[in-house]
Amino acid sequence: NNFIPFYFFVDVYHEGLQYYVIRSIGGNLILLLPVGLLFPLLFKKLNNVKRILLTGFFISLFIELAQLSISVYIRSVYRSFDVDDLILNTLGTVIGYWLFFILSMFYKRVTYRFKSNTSINIE
Repeated sequence: NNFIPFYFFVDVYHEGLQYYVIRSIGGNLILLLPVGLLFPLLFKKLNNVKRILLTGFFISLFIELAQLSISVYIRSVYRSFDVDDLILNTLGTVIGYWLFFILSMFYKRVTYRFKSNTSINIE
């Protein structure tokens, strides 16, 4: 179990396993990115950064606690609770929301231009 933020990454990096660190960071960022990108489309109440951040945090916390609970239940290290995963998954959710926000602004701009250029002039 890792309860100290980024301690594991620094330790592994110094052991020469930079690929593992990059892969782990990337995987954790990508894991909940779809939550930030798609949940605002599915749930109108999640269309603000604070709510999506909390949603990502609690989904990630649930995953980490489930891993810890399974390890305790089977009395073996199945998966461990990792605060880095919690932080990076939450950040991935925020990045997903940021992409949603940018894409929605782009969509609104394109549809506005399309609507203004396709007006029918009947004489």
